[in-house]
Amino acid sequence: VRLPQQPCAPYRDEVRRAAASAYKMYHKCLQINRIIDERGVAVKTAMIVCKAFHARRCLMLYQMAFPDVNIRAVPDESRRAGK
Repeated sequence: VRLPQQPCAPYRDEVRRAAASAYKMYHKCLQINRIIDERGVAVKTAMIVCKAFHARRCLMLYQMAFPDVNIRAVPDESRRAGK
């Protein structure tokens, strides 16, 4: 059995898109954090509503951008794939 030279080649574009999406989302989190700081708003808790597929990544990125805030990611079940 011969393996292809680049076994992940069919997925390269998907990986790049996912990485770019995560990068953009993290910078949006940082931008939101900056705006909140500029306005002097004290945030203790936050609830992020997103597609179920993105909930884990979204939660992780917002926790990184807002380390002192209690954050929950709530999947929006009305936007599930196939509906």
